[in-house]
Amino acid sequence: MWRTVHAVLRTPGTPLLLRRSMSTSALLAQKSATLTVTPKTGLADELLDIKVEGLGPRERVTLRASAVSYRGRLFRSVAHYEADGRGGLDLARDRALGGDFTGVEPMGLLWSLTPVGSEDPCFSQMPRGVMKTPLKVEVTVHHAPQQQAVPLGPALASAQVQRWFSSPELSRARLQAGRLRGVFLLPPGDGPFPGLIDMFGDGGLNESRASLLACRGFATLALPFFGYEDLPPIMKDLNLDYFEEAAKFVQSHPKACSNK
Repeated sequence: MWRTVHAVLRTPGTPLLLRRSMSTSALLAQKSATLTVTPKTGLADELLDIKVEGLGPRERVTLRASAVSYRGRLFRSVAHYEADGRGGLDLARDRALGGDFTGVEPMGLLWSLTPVGSEDPCFSQMPRGVMKTPLKVEVTVHHAPQQQAVPLGPALASAQVQRWFSSPELSRARLQAGRLRGVFLLPPGDGPFPGLIDMFGDGGLNESRASLLACRGFATLALPFFGYEDLPPIMKDLNLDYFEEAAKFVQSHPKACSNK
Protein backbone atom coordinates (compact mmCIF):
# COMPACT_ATOMS: atom_id res chain seq x y z
CA MET A 1 0.00 0.00 0.00
CA TRP A 2 2.91 2.34 0.66
CA ARG A 3 5.78 3.22 -1.65
CA THR A 4 8.80 5.34 -0.76
CA VAL A 5 9.48 8.20 -3.16
CA HIS A 6 12.80 10.08 -2.91
CA ALA A 7 12.99 13.69 -4.07
CA VAL A 8 16.45 15.22 -4.34
CA LEU A 9 16.69 18.79 -3.01
CA ARG A 10 20.18 20.12 -3.54
CA THR A 11 21.79 23.50 -3.59
CA PRO A 12 25.53 24.18 -4.05
CA GLY A 13 27.53 23.40 -0.94
CA THR A 14 24.76 21.58 0.90
CA PRO A 15 24.27 17.83 1.45
CA LEU A 16 21.55 15.84 -0.22
CA LEU A 17 18.13 15.98 1.49
CA LEU A 18 15.65 13.14 1.14
CA ARG A 19 11.90 13.55 1.37
CA ARG A 20 9.48 10.64 1.74
CA SER A 21 5.85 10.84 0.74
CA MET A 22 2.79 8.63 0.37
CA SER A 23 2.06 6.79 -2.83
CA THR A 24 -0.08 8.52 -5.43
CA SER A 25 -2.93 6.00 -5.01
CA ALA A 26 -3.06 6.51 -1.25
CA LEU A 27 -3.16 10.30 -1.64
CA LEU A 28 -5.98 10.04 -4.16
CA ALA A 29 -7.91 7.70 -1.89
CA GLN A 30 -7.53 10.08 1.05
CA LYS A 31 -8.98 12.92 -1.01
CA SER A 32 -11.79 11.20 -2.89
CA ALA A 33 -13.05 8.22 -0.87
CA THR A 34 -16.83 8.21 -0.35
CA LEU A 35 -18.85 6.04 2.02
CA THR A 36 -22.57 5.45 1.56
CA VAL A 37 -24.81 3.65 4.06
CA THR A 38 -28.49 3.26 3.16
CA PRO A 39 -31.15 3.59 4.35
CA LYS A 40 -30.12 6.50 6.56
CA THR A 41 -33.21 6.06 8.74
CA GLY A 42 -35.00 2.76 9.35
CA LEU A 43 -35.99 0.07 11.80
CA ALA A 44 -33.24 -1.62 13.80
CA ASP A 45 -33.77 -4.96 12.02
CA GLU A 46 -33.58 -3.46 8.52
CA LEU A 47 -30.70 -4.51 6.28
CA LEU A 48 -28.08 -1.87 5.51
CA ASP A 49 -26.31 -1.36 2.20
CA ILE A 50 -22.70 -0.26 2.91
CA LYS A 51 -20.40 0.73 0.04
CA VAL A 52 -17.11 2.60 -0.39
CA GLU A 53 -15.89 4.21 -3.62
CA GLY A 54 -12.80 6.15 -4.62
CA LEU A 55 -10.16 3.98 -2.93
CA GLY A 56 -6.94 2.91 -4.57
CA PRO A 57 -7.01 -0.35 -6.54
CA ARG A 58 -6.65 -3.28 -4.12
CA GLU A 59 -6.12 -0.85 -1.25
CA ARG A 60 -6.63 -2.31 2.21
CA VAL A 61 -8.88 -0.36 4.54
CA THR A 62 -10.58 -0.76 7.90
CA LEU A 63 -14.25 -0.03 8.48
CA ARG A 64 -15.44 0.85 11.97
CA ALA A 65 -18.94 1.22 13.41
CA SER A 66 -19.61 3.21 16.59
CA ALA A 67 -22.82 3.61 18.58
CA VAL A 68 -23.76 4.96 22.00
CA SER A 69 -26.36 2.80 23.76
CA TYR A 70 -29.45 4.09 25.52
CA ARG A 71 -27.45 3.93 28.78
CA GLY A 72 -24.60 5.99 27.38
CA ARG A 73 -22.13 3.13 26.83
CA LEU A 74 -19.94 3.24 23.71
CA PHE A 75 -20.09 0.21 21.40
CA ARG A 76 -17.67 -0.41 18.51
CA SER A 77 -16.80 -2.96 15.84
CA VAL A 78 -14.08 -3.11 13.17
CA ALA A 79 -13.43 -5.15 10.03
CA HIS A 80 -10.60 -5.14 7.48
CA TYR A 81 -11.24 -5.23 3.73
CA GLU A 82 -9.44 -5.00 0.39
CA ALA A 83 -10.91 -2.82 -2.37
CA ASP A 84 -11.49 -4.29 -5.82
CA GLY A 85 -9.46 -3.38 -8.91
CA ARG A 86 -11.48 -0.18 -9.39
CA GLY A 87 -11.14 0.99 -5.81
CA GLY A 88 -14.65 -0.05 -4.76
CA LEU A 89 -15.94 -1.98 -1.78
CA ASP A 90 -19.37 -3.53 -1.21
CA LEU A 91 -20.06 -5.33 2.09
CA ALA A 92 -22.81 -7.38 0.44
CA ARG A 93 -20.20 -8.82 -1.94
CA ASP A 94 -16.70 -8.50 -0.46
CA ARG A 95 -15.15 -10.61 2.29
CA ALA A 96 -13.95 -9.20 5.58
CA LEU A 97 -10.32 -10.27 5.98
CA GLY A 98 -10.21 -9.89 9.76
CA GLY A 99 -11.25 -7.79 12.70
CA ASP A 100 -14.40 -8.69 14.64
CA PHE A 101 -15.61 -11.07 11.92
CA THR A 102 -14.53 -12.60 8.60
CA GLY A 103 -16.27 -13.52 5.36
CA VAL A 104 -19.15 -11.87 3.52
CA GLU A 105 -21.27 -10.30 6.27
CA PRO A 106 -23.34 -7.32 5.06
CA MET A 107 -24.55 -6.63 8.61
CA GLY A 108 -21.37 -7.72 10.40
CA LEU A 109 -20.49 -4.22 11.60
CA LEU A 110 -23.79 -4.10 13.49
CA TRP A 111 -24.17 -7.57 14.96
CA SER A 112 -20.52 -7.53 16.13
CA LEU A 113 -20.86 -4.25 18.08
CA THR A 114 -19.39 -4.77 21.56
CA PRO A 115 -18.98 -2.40 24.52
CA VAL A 116 -15.64 -0.59 24.65
CA GLY A 117 -13.59 -1.35 27.75
CA SER A 118 -15.75 -4.25 28.97
CA GLU A 119 -15.40 -7.99 28.70
CA ASP A 120 -19.02 -8.60 29.74
CA PRO A 121 -20.94 -9.85 26.66
CA CYS A 122 -24.29 -9.24 28.39
CA PHE A 123 -24.20 -5.51 27.75
CA SER A 124 -26.59 -4.59 24.95
CA GLN A 125 -27.13 -1.47 22.88
CA MET A 126 -30.83 -2.35 22.61
CA PRO A 127 -33.26 -0.41 24.83
CA ARG A 128 -35.50 -2.30 27.24
CA GLY A 129 -38.36 0.12 26.70
CA VAL A 130 -39.62 1.79 23.55
CA MET A 131 -37.29 4.74 22.99
CA LYS A 132 -38.51 8.02 21.54
CA THR A 133 -35.09 8.60 20.00
CA PRO A 134 -33.21 6.30 17.59
CA LEU A 135 -29.93 4.49 18.09
CA LYS A 136 -27.37 6.44 16.07
CA VAL A 137 -24.64 4.41 14.38
CA GLU A 138 -21.62 6.04 12.71
CA VAL A 139 -19.61 4.11 10.13
CA THR A 140 -16.12 5.30 9.17
CA VAL A 141 -13.46 4.06 6.73
CA HIS A 142 -9.72 4.32 7.47
CA HIS A 143 -6.41 3.27 5.96
CA ALA A 144 -5.66 -0.21 7.30
CA PRO A 145 -2.97 0.01 10.03
CA GLN A 146 0.34 -1.69 9.28
CA GLN A 147 0.25 -3.44 12.66
CA GLN A 148 -2.71 -4.69 14.69
CA ALA A 149 -1.89 -2.65 17.80
CA VAL A 150 -1.54 0.64 15.88
CA PRO A 151 -4.55 2.99 16.38
CA LEU A 152 -6.64 3.90 13.36
CA GLY A 153 -5.78 7.14 11.61
CA PRO A 154 -8.21 9.89 10.59
CA ALA A 155 -11.35 8.80 8.78
CA LEU A 156 -11.24 8.98 5.00
CA ALA A 157 -15.05 9.15 4.93
CA SER A 158 -17.96 8.69 7.33
CA ALA A 159 -21.74 8.18 7.34
CA GLN A 160 -24.35 8.10 10.09
CA VAL A 161 -27.60 6.15 10.22
CA GLN A 162 -30.53 6.11 12.64
CA ARG A 163 -31.95 2.79 13.85
CA TRP A 164 -35.45 2.87 15.36
CA PHE A 165 -36.95 0.19 17.62
CA SER A 166 -40.52 1.39 17.25
CA SER A 167 -42.94 3.32 15.08
CA PRO A 168 -45.37 6.08 16.12
CA GLU A 169 -48.17 4.15 14.37
CA LEU A 170 -48.02 1.28 16.89
CA SER A 171 -50.67 0.87 19.56
CA ARG A 172 -49.17 0.19 23.00
CA ALA A 173 -51.24 -0.94 25.97
CA ARG A 174 -49.90 -1.79 29.41
CA LEU A 175 -51.28 -5.14 30.55
CA GLN A 176 -52.57 -5.80 34.07
CA ALA A 177 -55.19 -8.51 33.58
CA GLY A 178 -55.48 -10.99 36.43
CA ARG A 179 -51.99 -12.29 37.09
CA LEU A 180 -50.68 -11.13 33.69
CA ARG A 181 -48.20 -8.29 33.44
CA GLY A 182 -46.56 -6.81 30.36
CA VAL A 183 -47.19 -4.65 27.31
CA PHE A 184 -49.38 -5.52 24.32
CA LEU A 185 -48.33 -3.96 21.00
CA LEU A 186 -50.48 -3.79 17.88
CA PRO A 187 -49.68 -2.72 14.29
CA PRO A 188 -51.82 0.01 12.72
CA GLY A 189 -55.01 -1.19 11.04
CA ASP A 190 -58.03 -3.29 11.88
CA GLY A 191 -56.34 -6.69 11.76
CA PRO A 192 -56.66 -9.41 12.73
CA PHE A 193 -52.91 -9.97 13.00
CA PRO A 194 -50.88 -13.12 13.73
CA GLY A 195 -50.22 -13.26 17.46
CA LEU A 196 -46.87 -13.64 19.24
CA ILE A 197 -45.64 -13.75 22.83
CA ASP A 198 -42.10 -12.47 23.36
CA MET A 199 -40.19 -13.37 26.54
CA PHE A 200 -36.69 -12.59 27.80
CA GLY A 201 -34.81 -14.69 30.31
CA ASP A 202 -33.03 -11.89 32.18
CA GLY A 203 -36.00 -10.64 34.17
CA GLY A 204 -38.05 -7.50 33.97
CA LEU A 205 -39.86 -6.11 30.96
CA ASN A 206 -38.09 -5.79 27.60
CA GLU A 207 -40.12 -4.23 24.79
CA SER A 208 -37.55 -3.62 22.05
CA ARG A 209 -37.88 -6.91 20.17
CA ALA A 210 -41.66 -7.09 20.68
CA SER A 211 -41.94 -3.58 19.29
CA LEU A 212 -39.99 -4.52 16.17
CA LEU A 213 -42.21 -7.58 15.70
CA ALA A 214 -45.29 -5.38 15.95
CA CYS A 215 -43.78 -3.09 13.31
CA ARG A 216 -43.64 -6.16 11.07
CA GLY A 217 -47.35 -6.93 11.41
CA PHE A 218 -47.64 -9.10 14.54
CA ALA A 219 -49.90 -8.59 17.54
CA THR A 220 -47.17 -8.99 20.13
CA LEU A 221 -47.29 -9.43 23.88
CA ALA A 222 -44.04 -8.54 25.68
CA LEU A 223 -44.42 -10.90 28.64
CA PRO A 224 -42.20 -10.66 31.73
CA PHE A 225 -42.42 -13.63 34.09
CA PHE A 226 -40.15 -12.58 36.98
CA GLY A 227 -38.39 -9.50 38.28
CA TYR A 228 -41.19 -7.09 37.34
CA GLU A 229 -43.80 -5.34 39.50
CA ASP A 230 -45.53 -7.97 41.68
CA LEU A 231 -44.19 -10.99 39.77
CA PRO A 232 -41.71 -13.32 41.55
CA PRO A 233 -38.37 -11.52 42.04
CA ILE A 234 -36.31 -14.46 40.76
CA MET A 235 -36.91 -17.26 38.24
CA LYS A 236 -37.94 -20.06 40.59
CA ASP A 237 -40.95 -22.39 40.80
CA LEU A 238 -42.65 -20.92 37.75
CA ASN A 239 -46.37 -21.57 37.39
CA LEU A 240 -47.11 -22.76 33.86
CA ASP A 241 -50.69 -21.58 34.22
CA TYR A 242 -49.32 -18.05 33.89
CA PHE A 243 -48.10 -18.75 30.34
CA GLU A 244 -51.32 -20.56 29.42
CA GLU A 245 -53.26 -17.50 30.57
CA ALA A 246 -51.06 -15.29 28.39
CA ALA A 247 -51.64 -17.50 25.34
CA LYS A 248 -55.41 -17.41 25.89
CA PHE A 249 -55.28 -13.61 26.23
CA VAL A 250 -53.57 -13.17 22.86
CA GLN A 251 -55.74 -15.81 21.17
CA SER A 252 -58.96 -14.17 22.35
CA HIS A 253 -57.97 -10.59 21.51
CA PRO A 254 -60.23 -9.17 18.76
CA LYS A 255 -57.23 -7.94 16.73
CA ALA A 256 -55.28 -11.20 16.92
CA CYS A 257 -55.89 -14.23 14.70
CA SER A 258 -57.36 -16.91 16.93
CA ASN A 259 -55.87 -19.72 14.81
CA LYS A 260 -52.38 -18.20 14.32
